[in-house]
Amino acid sequence: MSEKSNEDVWENYQFSDPETADPNNFVFIVHTMSSFLDNKQTSTEFLARIDNGKILACSVIGKNEEQDINVTLTYCPVGVILKVPAQNIIHTSVKDLGWEENARIQKDYTENNIRRITLTPDDLLRGTSSGVHNEVVVQSKSRDAEIEIIGVFLNPHENGGKIMDENLFNACRKKAEELASDFQVPLFQLPEQDSQNSLDAVKAIRPDIVAKAQCFLSLDNG
Repeated sequence: MSEKSNEDVWENYQFSDPETADPNNFVFIVHTMSSFLDNKQTSTEFLARIDNGKILACSVIGKNEEQDINVTLTYCPVGVILKVPAQNIIHTSVKDLGWEENARIQKDYTENNIRRITLTPDDLLRGTSSGVHNEVVVQSKSRDAEIEIIGVFLNPHENGGKIMDENLFNACRKKAEELASDFQVPLFQLPEQDSQNSLDAVKAIRPDIVAKAQCFLSLDNG
């Protein structure tokens, strides 16, 4: 399928509405908010980034039991659910691109208008391995279109895949509720998993992600 055809698929794809989505049958485009969790960025500052057209690293997550799809690993437990115009998508990958590769992609786009939409949402959901997350590079605002925040998600799992303890979960839930209130959008809690995306699997593939998860232990539990 050509990149233009893939763009048409993105434009017409039926992503879920977080207001009514079934926790066992949904598909979202998400952007995690680790800077908000550790109080390095406010919701107002994030909106300013969108208004300034900043490029964001996002992921497609989803679950469909009938199709045996279960891709719910996120870089941190709290983030925003986005509505993204197809023309704002720059690059798609079944794995985390990393900062250096992401910087190259952004340079290709800003200097040469190069976009590589080689994968559809279904390609990402079916091609993402357990223990990793995919990446969709998105321009938040272009000349003709802008992304829209339509929800906030809360993942009951740490980055490594294990279920958070009660104190950490409550701290993350408090921040997610604050974010949803700031943006006036619904809060969607991702379902708990069994053994998929286990901590050992992630350690073997991305030990830095496991290390990053530990920063959330310092969240204010009050």
